[in-house]
Amino acid sequence: MEGRESDMKKNGAPSGGSRPNELMRQRWLGWTLLLAMIGLVVAVVVKSRSLSPSPQTASGQSVQPASAPAGAALSFKKLEGRWLRPDGGYVLEIKRAGEEGRLEAAYYNPQPIQVARAQASRLGSYVKVEVELRDVGYPGCLYTLLWEPGREDILRGTYYQAALRETYDIQFERLKEKRFRRGSKKRGPARGRSSKRFQGEMPLRITPR
Repeated sequence: MEGRESDMKKNGAPSGGSRPNELMRQRWLGWTLLLAMIGLVVAVVVKSRSLSPSPQTASGQSVQPASAPAGAALSFKKLEGRWLRPDGGYVLEIKRAGEEGRLEAAYYNPQPIQVARAQASRLGSYVKVEVELRDVGYPGCLYTLLWEPGREDILRGTYYQAALRETYDIQFERLKEKRFRRGSKKRGPARGRSSKRFQGEMPLRITPR
């Protein structure tokens, strides 16, 4: 027996005291690998979140919302001024154009006519202008006009004479201040158009008081 034990010790067989140490080393190595894997997963998650776009950028909210109204206000501002209807001498004055399209307007024939509503809006690349008149002889008469980019001094459209229930094709031209003088001679109908088409408002002219 003593010879066998001596042979086992010589051959390097593990003794009973070395086995617990080996188990502890294996457990420590396992915990180390587990912690390393957890750290790797956390690093991958953090990196993926940093690379993904934020909800604000993905939804397109990075564009300042104030830029759109500013552009709209700029186009509406070009409507401000005096506009002359050359076939009858009527004057549409747009005193102020707000960002939302509301217009502060006046209408003269040649005396002031009550403006019930004046509004501008976008219509594709055009700007649409609506002016409603409510006064004696003007029971809801309506101008529907279009302002075209590149032709800033022209407003084209129609005039609905509610009293006669007739619609006329008309045009306004931007009035230069040096051209507008009280008592100036009025121009006749535009060349190439029938004067009959522009008589809807003439019988309703208000004489100066």
